[in-house]
Amino acid sequence: MRISAPEFLPLDPSEADQARRLHALLQTFYRQEAEQLGLGADYPPLLRTAHALQGSGECWIAAAEQGELLAVLGFYPDEDDEAVTRIGALVVRPDRQRQGLATCLLHALMASVGGHARLTVQTAQANAAALAFYRQAGFKELRRWQERWPGGQLGVVKLLR
Repeated sequence: MRISAPEFLPLDPSEADQARRLHALLQTFYRQEAEQLGLGADYPPLLRTAHALQGSGECWIAAAEQGELLAVLGFYPDEDDEAVTRIGALVVRPDRQRQGLATCLLHALMASVGGHARLTVQTAQANAAALAFYRQAGFKELRRWQERWPGGQLGVVKLLR
């Protein structure tokens, strides 16, 4: 049996079907992340709806295989400096993690915005795997803070490359 290589392509969540597929992947990933971080179902990324994705204005790059989403990277101008691109989400389906998909998506983003473009990303301070990934990719810590929501709080770190 021949296994096909993933295809990397833009994803348009303004289309309802693509928003639904994107939402399903994000939900799977963020449930895993919430569990790893000891957070509940009120973890803010889990509350994001497919409808909200449709109107977000974010740009997305997807890794897909035979039409099935394996990983996605969402990005938009950073709110602190619009000359900087902010990674809003970089998620890989749990059964496809640690296979290089996140690295490929990050490289695709850098190719699309220019190899020397500045990138930022925020992640949980307790997310050791994400911090190691971004540091290996050349990101450096900018600042840390606590984010609070009605069901809890989370230490967050912002990184810059």
